[in-house]
Amino acid sequence: MKIDLQMQLRESIQLQEQREEALASNEKQLRSLRREYSTKATTYDALSKAPISSRDNAIANINRRIGFIDSKIETIGQRLELVSRVTEMSNEKQRLNERITKLKDEIRAILASQDKRRRTAYTLIATSVVNLLHSDTGDQDAFVDATSFNFSFGNDAMSVDGKSNFAASSLVILKNSFHLGLLIASLRDNKFLLPRFMMFDNIEDKGMVPQRSWNFQRMICAASNSSAIDHQIILTTSMLDPQLENSPFLVGPAYSQQNRTLQIQSPSN
Repeated sequence: MKIDLQMQLRESIQLQEQREEALASNEKQLRSLRREYSTKATTYDALSKAPISSRDNAIANINRRIGFIDSKIETIGQRLELVSRVTEMSNEKQRLNERITKLKDEIRAILASQDKRRRTAYTLIATSVVNLLHSDTGDQDAFVDATSFNFSFGNDAMSVDGKSNFAASSLVILKNSFHLGLLIASLRDNKFLLPRFMMFDNIEDKGMVPQRSWNFQRMICAASNSSAIDHQIILTTSMLDPQLENSPFLVGPAYSQQNRTLQIQSPSN
């Protein structure tokens, strides 16, 4: 709706400018026609009366002289109108240049503000992820000594201290730590435009051992408990941390070989 209104406003402004230009042109033409009418009326009056005396002849000469002067006046008037128009256009050019300069300054300020906001958000995310990696089980030395975390949404890339090649299970921890870091950043920064919701459904991919999965589950719980902001985290796991057994965080039963998700119903008698 905003775009439609902007388009209608722009079209209305263009139509109004065209009307104003047409009005100015018509007024100019009207003035020219009035001057032409006055000149011709004077000439007609002079020609309609044939000179019958030296006095009338002198009057006719004066009328012709007046017609010549009127013609010069008309030419000068046209030039004055041109000068006025040039002055008006020059003032309009200056006004537009000032507006362009103001808009450029506003754009630079907006870009600077956006860049500052982006760097603040990226720093908060990176710091959160590095802290999470430090809390890993220590299976990956690069995580234990991590000092920086970089990521790019455009390139779909992540790296720890410039490295991105890790063991398969460590890559799973890294990816999920990034997702958890995003959520933590959104809970700490009220300007963070990310829904306060995160779902983890693949923390046990790529040969994850139970102890490492349990540790990450505890990291998720610690991050959730440390925030007073309303949020929701959904975690699916086949290797539940024993500390979470019978906790209020659990939803639904545990499934196993004996208790499958799909069960055969006995036919009714």
